Amino acid sequence: MKVADIETILVHAPGFVSEAKRKIRTDSFDSFLTSFQHVPVLLIDDIGAEAISPWVRDELFGIILQYRMMHRLPTLYSSNFSGEELETHFSIDGSPQNKMKAQRLMQRISTTTTQIELKGENRRR
Repeated sequence: MKVADIETILVHAPGFVSEAKRKIRTDSFDSFLTSFQHVPVLLIDDIGAEAISPWVRDELFGIILQYRMMHRLPTLYSSNFSGEELETHFSIDGSPQNKMKAQRLMQRISTTTTQIELKGENRRR
C-alpha cells in the first residue's frame, strides 16, 4: 500500500506569531498568510502559548482559520489548554467585545475539530 504525499505545515504557535510580525516589516505578509490558508494540512502546535493581541487573534488566526473552515481544509491543534481556557486566552482583557471575538474564533476551532485529551509523562523534561 502506498501512502500519498500530502503537503503539510507544522508551526509552533509562538514562533509562528513572531514570524508573521517579521513578514509585515518585509512586505511579504500576504504571501505568508496565503501559504497557511492554502496548505492541504496545517498543524498548529502549542496554541495558547503565543503572546496574544487583537491583531494576532483577528488578523492572523481569524483569517487563516476562517479560510480553512470555509474550504474544509484539515487543521490540527495541540495545546495545554482546554477549549474554555483557550477562549479566555483569546479574550485578552475580558471586555465584552474581546470575549465575543474570542468566542467566534473558538467556534471556528471547535466546529472543525474533535478534542482528544492525551495524558502521559511530560517528555520535554
